[in-house]
Amino acid sequence: MRTIIIVLLVLAAFGAAGSELVLAASAVETECTLHVGYNLNTDLPGFSCDDPSGSVCVPFTPTIQLPPANVQGDFYVDEFTDAKLKAKWLDCEQHAECVTQVQGVINYGIGGVPHEFRNTGTVSDFGKIDPHVDWVNLVEIRRPAFFGEPPYNEDIAKVDNNTSIVEFTVPRDAYERLHLQKQDSIKLRGWFIEGAGLEDPTGKRIHAVAIMIGGRSIETTAIHHPEDPLYAIDETSGQYKNIPYPSPQGRTEKWGLRQWRQYLYALNQVGFDVLTVDKRGHGISGGLNDMDTAEQAEDIFRMLDQLETGNGLCILTQTGEILKEEQAAGRLLRGQKAKEVPVILGGPSQGSMVTIWAMQKNFAEFCAYQLPTVECTSPAQYGYNIRGALLLADFAAGVGYTAPIFGLVEGYLRSVENIMLFPSSEVLATIDAWPAVFFGKGLWDSYESIEGSFDAYQRVTGLKEIVVVRGPHSENEFGTENVAYMIERMINFARHTILTPDAPIAGPATLKDLVCSSPPSWEPSTKPSHE
Repeated sequence: MRTIIIVLLVLAAFGAAGSELVLAASAVETECTLHVGYNLNTDLPGFSCDDPSGSVCVPFTPTIQLPPANVQGDFYVDEFTDAKLKAKWLDCEQHAECVTQVQGVINYGIGGVPHEFRNTGTVSDFGKIDPHVDWVNLVEIRRPAFFGEPPYNEDIAKVDNNTSIVEFTVPRDAYERLHLQKQDSIKLRGWFIEGAGLEDPTGKRIHAVAIMIGGRSIETTAIHHPEDPLYAIDETSGQYKNIPYPSPQGRTEKWGLRQWRQYLYALNQVGFDVLTVDKRGHGISGGLNDMDTAEQAEDIFRMLDQLETGNGLCILTQTGEILKEEQAAGRLLRGQKAKEVPVILGGPSQGSMVTIWAMQKNFAEFCAYQLPTVECTSPAQYGYNIRGALLLADFAAGVGYTAPIFGLVEGYLRSVENIMLFPSSEVLATIDAWPAVFFGKGLWDSYESIEGSFDAYQRVTGLKEIVVVRGPHSENEFGTENVAYMIERMINFARHTILTPDAPIAGPATLKDLVCSSPPSWEPSTKPSHE
């Protein structure tokens, strides 16, 4: 065993291609080092693991923010609460260099405030709508069949006959109300894919809904050409650099959508109804702000209620029928009540944050920390039949397990912009109240450390599983074999939450056990080193 001091390159938050921010150091007890390619391009510590080909060094991102010597209490809970984040921002405000770093992340990492992602329709005019108007012609939204045409040939096209286009009505978020003086409503649009139901041991079919929320920048109906690469090698530095899309070749609107739609397809194939919409400020949904994950979490409950009541809902059915309001009431829930239908929530990266806040609302105390006067709710005010969470590229451990800059950014967003983005430590403190959690992670995740996900996993007292692969942050960027592996493990867990929720799943006892549990397939830009 030896101590390796590393300098971790912290990339600009959520896909700011080519931007590198604050450097921070960490001491991690490990056994080896390996150079990883996309997207960190650096040496990382690792453990020596036994693979079929022999002993290999398997790297991972360690934790940067370590407890001070002789610290008392639960450091990652006590030091990263909402109150502590806001206090750190107030202190940061007194130092020009600190403010400059925070503004660098705000302006170049997350694109400024407010910000929107609007790539859908930049390659093909079909599918381009004005997301900000009421009651658009839903026929103009791309259906799954669109992606079955050459050269796309995606599996998602096979569910077209089971898919309705859905449009929900939701209020503006706090930033829009308080800073832009917008008081009207907006629309969320996406797909509802009906499933065959999950067969229990008696042969009975259980209809359950998987509500899947995409990661930051994901637009569900955007085009991803199968021949376009994720990255290229910079000839000067030799590093792997992200390729921004839409590109001059004009074939891909947003990279990663093929893989994202495959996650949706796989859930549907095992029997789930699948609901997915573009988040506020993304793609075909309205809204001028793309990052308030707490408000996006509340949208999940608004959508469930509207599926029951029809209030604010419009559906374009598989047969081309338009159903509005009372005509749409209960249609897709097969007559079940919003609080009765079994539901599993999931999403990657920012979608995991949305899922996290929704779980907090339903199972633990939630506080709207972005409001001028903080308002809190209890689970009694929700009470939906949520069976568990599918967290990919998760942030469940909170900003204590990220680079320090992200805690300052979150303190700024809550205090100044009235936005909640990253989870604070209130989640880690109460995750034991959740009924079931799946953690799916790339080992060199550039945001939350593997130790953070493992800490959150260990605190869960209900059904739980943690799965890691040898790849970066995004669930779409693991490499073909690893994406297929993650999908398989995710859907098996999802079925588990509905059919056998009381049967525990064996998991790793130590961090090394976790790292070495990764399958022997690598994201292509990183080459294994045999020992």
